[in-house]
Amino acid sequence: MSTRLFRAAHGAGEDWGRVAKALADQLGPGDGTRGGLGFLYLTEALASDVGSVLTFLRETTARTVTITTKAV
Repeated sequence: MSTRLFRAAHGAGEDWGRVAKALADQLGPGDGTRGGLGFLYLTEALASDVGSVLTFLRETTARTVTITTKAV
């Protein structure tokens, strides 16, 4: 059993796919036993791709609830 209370990741770039992949790689797959709360902050450059980023992260990390904020 892991004693980590939470995972954190960060990424940078203007291509949502590369940023989302970098985040997913850092977060790793979820195990489905600890809930799925996540916080995501996107800058203006990626704000229009928030749906794509969220879908990718939910599918690759098994996080189910995400609170998203974006700069405008």
